[in-house]
Amino acid sequence: MKRAIQHTSSAAVLATSAELSRRGNCLIALAALLSLVMDSPAQGPRKVIPKDQKPVLHVFPPSAAEQSKPGIGKFVIFTREPVGREWDFIAGAWECIPSSPETPFTKRVEFCHSSWNCAPLLNTLVADDSNGMHPRFARLQVDTGTGGYAVNLYGKFRQEIPFIPLATDGGSWLVRKPGETEGCWSYSPKQRQYLAHFVDPPPAVFSWSKLSPDGKSRAWVLASMPRGWQGGMLRGRLILQRDGKKADVSVPIELEAFPGSGVPVIPKGIQLTFSAEGEVQFRAWRGDNEAEDRVWNINIATGKLNAGVAPHSQPAQDPEVLDGVPVPEYLRSDVRGLEHFGRSGLAPAFLLHLGILKERPEYPDCTAGVSRDGRHVLYRAGKGPLARFFIYGDLLTRQTVRWESPDGLDNSLEFVWVETPD
Repeated sequence: MKRAIQHTSSAAVLATSAELSRRGNCLIALAALLSLVMDSPAQGPRKVIPKDQKPVLHVFPPSAAEQSKPGIGKFVIFTREPVGREWDFIAGAWECIPSSPETPFTKRVEFCHSSWNCAPLLNTLVADDSNGMHPRFARLQVDTGTGGYAVNLYGKFRQEIPFIPLATDGGSWLVRKPGETEGCWSYSPKQRQYLAHFVDPPPAVFSWSKLSPDGKSRAWVLASMPRGWQGGMLRGRLILQRDGKKADVSVPIELEAFPGSGVPVIPKGIQLTFSAEGEVQFRAWRGDNEAEDRVWNINIATGKLNAGVAPHSQPAQDPEVLDGVPVPEYLRSDVRGLEHFGRSGLAPAFLLHLGILKERPEYPDCTAGVSRDGRHVLYRAGKGPLARFFIYGDLLTRQTVRWESPDGLDNSLEFVWVETPD
């Protein structure tokens, strides 16, 4: 293991770097790369967290016998663990390896004293849903002792950045190549290749987009908000971008919406889909008292528009995709009512299907994690007999593994699926 190197600049930026193992077999190559002091006040009662603490207090790397083979998957569990004094916690990271169920739930890192747990740098709090794109990077808020907090960035550093991640959409990523300031590319992490290039759309108060299943086309719904608008109909455009080689197709649309809190526009009853017949379709509810949708269909190959009216259609009751993650056919009815969990709803749905969970949990009752491909889930109940366990599930094989929950882990947890590099 290399020694951590620390630099301090006049701009109060702290950067350190460390690598836990040659192939990153410990859950995350944990090194503090950046600490940037913020002005936001910390929450809760007065803290007793030490000042000027190191970003990483202890590292517990795997022994040679514990080194994971390339391609092995595991869940990283970011924790917040009390240390006995009032409002004093240490942020930690543990691992569980489903392919080695005999291996105990193991702590690998103690970051530092903090009122928060560590979390992925890109997670579900990001509006563009970049969760899972770069699990080797994590961030931790740390109290400064002066009413504010710092943000530490941990990760496995690379000298060259292949691209800048922007968002995820199904099986493709949206990225920007280094040096580019406009436009983006769809990228297949499975094929490890770029699929198509898309220019940036014009600015709009409401913007929603989807990639085609093959990643070679992108559809945008854009709408503007007139001065004094208090809800009702908005005018906008449906734009179809096709692999950067053909001219964009842009058609006028209308949609019903109402003003939101924190976001300017919340649309009513809209759907944007790509069909197996090679069309992109946008549907918009005509109004509260209407039983009809306005429908716009654009043929991807020809760019031809077909617009009209159809009976109002609700999205499918049993979702095939949940927050960008595919839902197995056998789980689609179980997922119903858990959509507000986002992709994490796959975990309780799976345990309900197996009968391990007897009742549908509420969002605050548990912590759950799901891999980017939707196959691997991890669940921990916040109360009841299941709170004694971390439960892993493989949605393909329908197998489960349980680990006893270590003492002292409160409910401030975050689960991230990672795989040892090939």
